[in-house]
Amino acid sequence: GMRMASRYLATVRLAMSSVASLVQASLDADVRSQLDSLHVLLSDGRMGFTAALRTARLPRELLGPFAVAVRPREPIAAEGPLRVARPGAAEWVLDRLRLRDFPLPREAIPKLIARAFGDSTRRALLLALPPRVRDIHVRRRGVTLLAGESR
Repeated sequence: GMRMASRYLATVRLAMSSVASLVQASLDADVRSQLDSLHVLLSDGRMGFTAALRTARLPRELLGPFAVAVRPREPIAAEGPLRVARPGAAEWVLDRLRLRDFPLPREAIPKLIARAFGDSTRRALLLALPPRVRDIHVRRRGVTLLAGESR
C-alpha cells in the first residue's frame, strides 16, 4: 500500500530543444545527413517533424507517380505516436509522411523507414531514454518523462 505513492520517483519536463536533440540522436548519421533544418512538432500523444530532405537516394519505386517530379531537395513532414517500448528506449511509429504535397500511402512508410535505416525489420524510430523512464507523455507544450525505480 505505502509503496504505491513512490512508484514514480520523478517526472522530467523536456523543453522543445531537448526533444529536438533526442530526435536528432535517434536518427543514425547517414539518415541525419539527408535531412536539413529539422523542426520538431508536438501534439497530444503525437510527435512530428518537418525538414528538407535530400532526395537523391530515395527509392523511386516507393514514390509512385511522384518520382518523376521529385526535386533534389523536398520538404518532408512526418508524425506519429510515441511510447516507451522498453527500458531505455521509446518507439516512434510514423504513420503519416508527406513529401512536398504528396502524402505517402501508410503502407509505404515502414518500407521507407526500413530502407532509410538499411534494416528490413525496422518499422519505427527508436529514441534513447534514460533507463529508468517508464512512461512518456507528449503534449503540445512539451514532453514529460515519468521515471520509476529500476526493477
